[in-house]
Amino acid sequence: MAFFHKWWELQTTEMQFQVKDLVKRKQLTFVNGGWCMHDEATTHYMGMIDQTTRGHDFLKMNFDGYTPRIGWQLDPFGHSATQASLLSAEAGFDALFFGRIDYEDLQLRQDSKQCEGVWRASPNNLGADGEVFWSLSGSYEGNYQPPRGFDLDGYLSDEPLVDGINIPDRISDFVTQCMKQADRTIGNNIMLTMGSDFQFENAFENFERLDDIVHFVNKYQSEGKITKSQLGRFSSINVFYSNPEMYVDAKSEENIQWQIKQDDFFPYADCENCFWTGYFTSRPLLKRYERTSSSFLHAARQIEAYESFEEKKNKEKKEMSNHLDEKHLLESDINLDTLEDASSIVQHHDGVSGTSKQHVASDYAFRVSQGMERATKYASHQLEQILDTDLEISYCQNLNISSCEVTQVRPSMNVCM
Repeated sequence: MAFFHKWWELQTTEMQFQVKDLVKRKQLTFVNGGWCMHDEATTHYMGMIDQTTRGHDFLKMNFDGYTPRIGWQLDPFGHSATQASLLSAEAGFDALFFGRIDYEDLQLRQDSKQCEGVWRASPNNLGADGEVFWSLSGSYEGNYQPPRGFDLDGYLSDEPLVDGINIPDRISDFVTQCMKQADRTIGNNIMLTMGSDFQFENAFENFERLDDIVHFVNKYQSEGKITKSQLGRFSSINVFYSNPEMYVDAKSEENIQWQIKQDDFFPYADCENCFWTGYFTSRPLLKRYERTSSSFLHAARQIEAYESFEEKKNKEKKEMSNHLDEKHLLESDINLDTLEDASSIVQHHDGVSGTSKQHVASDYAFRVSQGMERATKYASHQLEQILDTDLEISYCQNLNISSCEVTQVRPSMNVCM
C-alpha cells in the first residue's frame, strides 16, 4: 500500500473516482492491504500490527470502509504461526496465500495433494475462530510465478498464442499445466497467479495474451477439442478472470475436509544445505534501530492521545494569550506521520530481515532517522505543552554509544529522554 499510496496522492479527483468505482464493482481488489509485505521471522508482532493497520486505515478512509479479506505473504522466507493466527484469522482474513516453504515439505505436499489446507495456529485454542484457509501460490511450486511456459509479460515472456500457427500446441500445454497443478490439491478449483518480480511492464500486451488463453481454452472445450485424457479426473475445464476472494469463496462452497496444520513453516530451505536462517541475525544494527524507533513511536502515540484530549483546553489558552514564544511554534511537518511510514516500511521482508543490498538497508535506516527526528521534536513539544514548562525537552538518539550533546553543552535544567 505504500507504493499505491504514492500513486494515489498524485492522481486527479476524477481518476480517484474512477479507481473507487473499479473497487466498488470488484474489478479491483486489494489483498493483504498492509503498508508492505512484512517479514515473519525477525519482526516484533507490534511492528507487524502497526504496518498492517496503517495500510488498512488508508483503505478504509479512501474506499468507503474497504477491508481486505485475504492475506498475501508470497515472498517472506518462512511463515509463522503468529502470522496465521494474530495477523490473519484475528485480523479478519478468510485466507492466507504464500509461496515459499521448505523444499522437502513442498515435495511431500505436492505428492500427497496437500498444497492447501486449514491453519489452526493459535496457541489459545480458539478453534474455528483462530483458523484460516491457506494456499500456496505459483502453481504450488514454491514461489509466485505463473504456470511453466506461460510467462506472458514483456521481454521475459514465453511463446505467445498465434492463431493459425501454434494454438493447438499452446492450449494443450496450458491444459497440461492446469492438470498438473490440480493434482497437487483437492477440489475442483485452482488459482493461477500470473506474473512475478519485476513484471507487469506492458498491461495491453499482458491482458491481450491472457484474453487469448481464456478465449481459446474455452473455445476448444466447447468444440470438444480437449480430450478426456488431457483432463484427467475432470470432465471439463473453464478458464476465467478471477481474484483470491472469488477463489476462496469457490473453495468454501465445495465443503472440502481439509487437513489441519497447527505449527509454523520454519525453518525455510529451498534446496539441500540452503537454509534461510542467517537473516535471523543479519544487519543487527538495523534490527535494533527498528526496535528502538518502534518503541519510541508507541510512547509518542500516548503523548499524541493525551494531546488530543487536552487540545481544546490548550487551544483556548493559546488564543487568550494572542502570542506564543517562537520555540512553541510547531511546524506542520513535525508530527508522527514520517515515523509511522518508516517504521511500517522497514517491516518489509527484505527490510528488518536484513536481506537487502547495503544501499537499500541504508535507505531504510535513513527513512527511520528522518521519522525519528520529526517525531522527537513533536513529542518534546507536546510534553512541554502538557507539562506547561519552560524547560526544553530533548531526545538523545545516540545513547547506545553514550553520546548526548545536550548534556555536554547546555545547563543541567534541560530534561533528556
